[in-house]
Amino acid sequence: MRYDIDKLLIQHNELLGKLGAHITRHSEYLAEIEYSVPDTHKNRLFFLMPYEGVLISFSEIDRFIANSGTDPGIAFYKVIYSIEGRLEVYLPGMKKYAYMEPGMIAVDKSDPDIRFVLPDRSYKQLGIYFSFDLMEPALRKTLGGIGITAEAFEGLIRQNGACTIGIAAEKWKNTADELCRYIETSGGDSSILFRFRLLTIELMAELVSGGTAPLRPESYASPGHRRIVFEAAGIIDGNFSSSFTIEELAEKVGSTASSLKKYFRSIYGIPIHRYIRSKRIEKAKQLLSSTDMSIAQITEAVGYESHSKFSVLFREITGETPSEYRRLNKK
Repeated sequence: MRYDIDKLLIQHNELLGKLGAHITRHSEYLAEIEYSVPDTHKNRLFFLMPYEGVLISFSEIDRFIANSGTDPGIAFYKVIYSIEGRLEVYLPGMKKYAYMEPGMIAVDKSDPDIRFVLPDRSYKQLGIYFSFDLMEPALRKTLGGIGITAEAFEGLIRQNGACTIGIAAEKWKNTADELCRYIETSGGDSSILFRFRLLTIELMAELVSGGTAPLRPESYASPGHRRIVFEAAGIIDGNFSSSFTIEELAEKVGSTASSLKKYFRSIYGIPIHRYIRSKRIEKAKQLLSSTDMSIAQITEAVGYESHSKFSVLFREITGETPSEYRRLNKK
């Protein structure tokens, strides 16, 4: 099934919650959903139910920041594999935030506070949502025989209280990538359901037998560090025309330049100067395509003093000069 939705009425995890109510439906079920958010490209969500009690999602989200926090009304174990972009997850047991980059896995039982952190790129993930209570007894027995049990997953999440994040082993990543390719290319063909089932069990088995490595310390941030970074990002986003140094920005948010740089990279995954540059170029693209301002005026409006420097940077990032971009994209 395919749906075209002009307006995003519900956030990603809320949608998962609603579909979770159907987790006991007949297992030969594959849905592809497309939706759009203002100022983004189309977003895609694929949902697959290889077994009763198991839901697979494959999501591609374009530059959209969203918060979750809904409870689907039933207890699931959840495995999230980050393929592209970044995901922020709050770990209640550690009272810290963790930042998932491509190749990382999060395993949890609760519904943690999640947001997508997408400064200049899209986010893509594979999700496995399952309830042992809803599985057929024969499947639960089969999985238990190879170590896939509720007790095994409780052991995975116990160290952080509600959610554990680690780096996926190479074998796990290869299996997950194969599953994603099958989902994208199946076109709803249920004849390859056996392959979906096999890959899902392989992923679960590899996970409980050691499919992750611990996160690096720099992948975490405290609530205080997060506040500093988001406050700095807010200043950057609201002051495109202002020219300021990292030192001046750090002073505004009550930090030092070196600390702000460190915290910013931990949370956004990129240096702060790259974030500033990307935001200014995005604003320039908007002005070029939607206004009649001169390029000199746009240069000043996005915080650059030199027209030539701005043009060189714009072409370096977009592959086009400002004039070429305007000609091709003027609304």
